[in-house]
Amino acid sequence: MNSAAPKESSRPRGRARQHAERMRYPVSFVLAFVLTSGSLFAAIQPSDCARAAKYSESKRGVSMLVMQNRRTVFEHYANGGSASGRWPIFSGTKSFWGVAVLAAVHDGLFRLDDIVSDTITEWKNDPRKSRITIRQLLSQTDGIESGSYLQRASIRDRNAMAIQLPTLAEPGAAFIYGPSHIQVFSELLRRKLKGRSAIAYFEGHVSNRLGLHRLNYKKDSLGIITGSKLFRQLCCARP
Repeated sequence: MNSAAPKESSRPRGRARQHAERMRYPVSFVLAFVLTSGSLFAAIQPSDCARAAKYSESKRGVSMLVMQNRRTVFEHYANGGSASGRWPIFSGTKSFWGVAVLAAVHDGLFRLDDIVSDTITEWKNDPRKSRITIRQLLSQTDGIESGSYLQRASIRDRNAMAIQLPTLAEPGAAFIYGPSHIQVFSELLRRKLKGRSAIAYFEGHVSNRLGLHRLNYKKDSLGIITGSKLFRQLCCARP
């Protein structure tokens, strides 16, 4: 009797899974670098920081802060940035909400492979949207168009507009970067919380625990969060 484990299928995986695998390791490497740079790598050179700051400034960067072992070793401001000013973090918002997602999973609000249309029931009869999972939504492989215009100040209800956006591909078949996916998730979380505040949930599970107490949220006219502003010091990881 052959007890050897069956060989893994050699069939090529979908583009969405390939993208997820490509993205997983760079992110892990960056996090590992940040967490270990103080003890495993040589001292940070001011000349290297200065070159990086010059590059950042040329790309319209507003601030650059380098910390090692809880000590500020370099900081630079340009293009209107300052040590005391707030600045929109744009897509950095997604990183913080990713932590909130895992908190919600831990709290039993949903599982990542749950079907979105079980909560956003308007999608039930759509041949594509009815099959989208929360995991695909959050990895931006749900096939929904990017919806870059969702950030316009004139939009009264961004969540309502986001869930009405069309799909451009089958779920899991394409990576489409944009704000539409996290905006749909915002509506899903709102419904899962059943009247509780999404802002309060985010603060209680994420920002307050990170010591981020001075957030300035970008909201639509219904008070739905679509972004944040932070002081530059608050964007630095804490050991």
